[in-house]
This record gives sequence, C-alpha cells and structure tokens, in this order.
Amino acid sequence: MREHLKAIDHQQAIAYVKYLIEKKEVFNEHTLLAVHHLILRYIIQPNAGKYRQV
Repeated sequence: MREHLKAIDHQQAIAYVKYLIEKKEVFNEHTLLAVHHLILRYIIQPNAGKYRQV
C-alpha cells in the first residue's frame, strides 16, 4: 500500500510542477515546500512541506 501512495503522491507533484510551468509561475521556497508536501503527505505526514528539524 505504501508504494501505491508514493506513486500517487509523485504523480500529483509532477502534475503540479507541469501546471506551474504552463502558468509560468515563479519557483520559490513556498512552491518548493508545496511540492515537497505533495510528495510526502501520505508517507511522512508530520514532515510534509516542512524543513527537517535536526
């Protein structure tokens, strides 16, 4: 199940990046964290869209 969720998250993140490219949006820190959130939201929820606390 985990691999399935990873595949869905990556597909949605790629679609979001393609959308940003089409709209010629600026890729900044906020955008990067949004993509990070899409990739990790079902896998490692507490860290999704955030910097690691070391």
